[in-house]
Amino acid sequence: RIDRSLQRIIHLVDDVLGFVRISELELSETSLLSLIESSIDSIDIPKKIKIIKPENDFQINCDFRKLEAVFSNVITNSIQAVEDEGRIEIRLSGNKNGIKIDIEDSGHGIAKSIMPKIFDPLFTTKTNGTGLGLAICKTIVEQHGGTISAKSNPTTFTILLPSNL
Repeated sequence: RIDRSLQRIIHLVDDVLGFVRISELELSETSLLSLIESSIDSIDIPKKIKIIKPENDFQINCDFRKLEAVFSNVITNSIQAVEDEGRIEIRLSGNKNGIKIDIEDSGHGIAKSIMPKIFDPLFTTKTNGTGLGLAICKTIVEQHGGTISAKSNPTTFTILLPSNL
């Protein structure tokens, strides 16, 4: 129990520091598909949850580590929403103006009443949540000149990033 409590405290402190401390972006040309795959590799995915990765790819000038944290957070939230069994599909599309990343899950959806609050700092519906995950994601995406939004039924998070190569 002590180890679990310690891990929970470390997670809370890391979330708070990540939200408060906005550091400079370390930009490099990156394959969006490799970024998504790296994010997926960092997550423990239950056997009965299928993640469908995109087959296409785009090059983007970004901070790999920070965007990896965004994708990891959104995918982890999707895994928690799907619970025991389901699927998560990641789609990429784009043109010279921007790149769109959709992360859709087969979970129960987000209630209409809480949808406007999901990116607010300290808002959470989880008993062990800090309410900072999506707020941090929004900050990082905006640092990259993009936007993040969500809709429900099916729950889909959409990240729009500029084509900046």
